[in-house]
Amino acid sequence: MGTRRFLRHLKYEFLVTTARNIQLLRILGMIRDLSVARTGVPIQDLRDRYGVTRRTIERDLAAIEAAGYTVETLASPEPGTVRKRIQAGSGGLILPVTAEELAAARAGVIALERGAPPTVAAALRMLVTRLEESQAMAVAVDAEALAEAQGFVLNPGPLPATDATVVETLRLAILRCEQVRVTYRKGGGELARVYLAEPYGLLYGAKGYLVWRGVDDRKWRKFALPHIDRIELAGASFQRDPHFVLADFIADAFGVSREEPFTVVLRIQPDGMPRLRQHRFHPTQVVEPHPDGGATVRFTASGLTEISWHLFTWGSKVRILAPEELRAAYRHLLADATSTLNS
Repeated sequence: MGTRRFLRHLKYEFLVTTARNIQLLRILGMIRDLSVARTGVPIQDLRDRYGVTRRTIERDLAAIEAAGYTVETLASPEPGTVRKRIQAGSGGLILPVTAEELAAARAGVIALERGAPPTVAAALRMLVTRLEESQAMAVAVDAEALAEAQGFVLNPGPLPATDATVVETLRLAILRCEQVRVTYRKGGGELARVYLAEPYGLLYGAKGYLVWRGVDDRKWRKFALPHIDRIELAGASFQRDPHFVLADFIADAFGVSREEPFTVVLRIQPDGMPRLRQHRFHPTQVVEPHPDGGATVRFTASGLTEISWHLFTWGSKVRILAPEELRAAYRHLLADATSTLNS
């Protein structure tokens, strides 16, 4: 091949490659445009935006459909106008998972149903169902068998009774950074108060809690979701504190309590060690073994009442060494329990 011919060939390959790259960028842009437009995008707008002919747009739409997306044609109020959009959820890649992962996801749904508002668990169950439907039959069958072979011990106690609309409104407000008016009954009592709040997050557990900051006093608080009577969007936005991290907010808490942290020192008796080996009081705990087979446990947390209730389940297997405030809270709890038995 002569030099001139080689240069012509090189120029041709360069032009072809460039054209293909331009087409790829245009198609990716069209996928983005058609995915976010709920009312569709007129073909004329696509022509003007990308500077190509109607025929080119039609070829690109055919390529997008060939890639697995469903392109819908929508009715338009403008005569002679054709609107296009990509159907929500189409074109997604199938995510392969194992039977063990599906079974674990099912178990997660069941666990969430026991401790979270119904709408949260329902949304996860729908997601798991959609994931199962996209898998091969063999994987689904194995996941079913594994799911039937696992269960949960039912823990006694009240189930969360949270209004689904409360949770949905709070989610929306958190995403929008919008203030809310909260009608709340402290402790579930009869007297309700209205608070103007900046919602920051939701904690799920035995009850479920809203973490919020007061608009007027700027104090951080938590409200138990079942004790919220009503939530209203206040129509005013707020600037979210960029330094707030929900995980850090509850890092020192025992349960959901948020008090001044203190150091807890416990003496675990030798007959309590089997339970301790499979138990963690708090992420900050340090365990010091003793020659007699027992151990000393130290951790930093807050929540005198919550810790006392938990230690009550250990019976004689644990002794509270410090702080004195925790010992007093435990004695008060024990006295209440004793008075109930003697009444």
